[in-house]
Order: sequence, then C-alpha cells, then structure tokens
Amino acid sequence: MPCSRLTTIVALAVTFSGWLAASPALAEDAGAADIKTLLRDKQCDLCHDETQRRVGPPFRMIAVFYAKADREATAKKLTKKIIKGGGGTWGAMPMPANELVSPAEALFIVNWILDLKQD
Repeated sequence: MPCSRLTTIVALAVTFSGWLAASPALAEDAGAADIKTLLRDKQCDLCHDETQRRVGPPFRMIAVFYAKADREATAKKLTKKIIKGGGGTWGAMPMPANELVSPAEALFIVNWILDLKQD
C-alpha cells in the first residue's frame, strides 16, 4: 500500500506543477476579452474593477502596491489569497475565498494584474 500512496502524491505534485507550468502558455493565448470573461465567470468583477474601487481595490491599485515587491513571492501570496481568501491589506473587509478559481486560473489572474501598465 505505501507504494500506491507515494504514487498518488507524486501524481498530484506533477499535476500541480503542470498547472503552474501551463500558465505562461495560457497567458500568451489569452487576450483582453479572455481575461474579462475569466474575471466575470469567476465572479472577481463583483468586488473588483480594473480602475474603479468597488468592494475591493482596483486591479491597477493592486499592481502599483506590489510593483516593487518580489514577483514570485507576490504571485504565490496573491494566488493563495484569491483561492483561500484573506484580509488585512486593504482595510477591514476581508477578501472571501473563491473556490471557483483553480490554481492555474488564479496565477493567470495575478500575472495579468501584476503586468498592468501604470498611467
């Protein structure tokens, strides 16, 4: 039995790393319309907008806030926050967990946010 358990753990690790490795290809293939669809389908747009404050901060404000931070660490932190929720960065209202978003989708959203050009 220990071998089958190890096999399962390895398979899960390979699957998760595949999601992360697939995200750059996903990002290259997706256009502006695709990100807008993803944000709508995953209900991110209920609380966030690209430029206007809603319940949560605008995506551009998030990009500015994390502009000088370590990109990899920030991407991990924000990917986790999208899926698990969290609070403390933008005020008293915590961000709710969003289990509709897969790890690959969350990473794609985070990379899109961090790549937003600043005006």
